[in-house]
Amino acid sequence: MRPIPKSNAIVLARSPEMAIVELLDSALELTTHALFAANPELESSEFLLEMPQPSVQACLADALLMQIVALQAAVSSYRIYVVERGDQRQRDQAMSGF
Repeated sequence: MRPIPKSNAIVLARSPEMAIVELLDSALELTTHALFAANPELESSEFLLEMPQPSVQACLADALLMQIVALQAAVSSYRIYVVERGDQRQRDQAMSGF
């Protein structure tokens, strides 16, 4: 699967909400890095099984990370839809002569 490019100026002109969506995506990425930096035990995918008593902070960070993954997937889906919708509009306008 190819990476989904960030919105460019053309996409932002057609769909200005993408500026905030891109900001959200960047904030989610930064939050992920910060949570892993603050809770290095989360690097192990099975930290709950490996640690006899994980900290409350690590458990809450893990819960946040699960939500971040879901939100990042939604952002990617929205980005794909907006880009494809815009591309389709351009094709439709080209076909109609506008």
